[in-house]
Amino acid sequence: MIRPAKYSVKEVIIAPDDQIKRVNTTQGTAIAIEDSANRAVIVGAEADTDVLDNTEINQTFPVIRVPAADEMPQVTKEVNE
Repeated sequence: MIRPAKYSVKEVIIAPDDQIKRVNTTQGTAIAIEDSANRAVIVGAEADTDVLDNTEINQTFPVIRVPAADEMPQVTKEVNE
């Protein structure tokens, strides 16, 4: 595998460790983040230490913080008959 000499950051997602799941795909391991309804969305790859050591941070990028499942508000829908 050939890796670039330097990486650039597109966005950073910070999530509680117990909500991060590793999913095997044909391209390698992807990262999925679970929400409180036990749904998961694949958001990308986890940066290992080699990537972090070779990352250039010379631009702004979004940082998304995922709340813990027990901190997420529960959405309920009332049905009037």
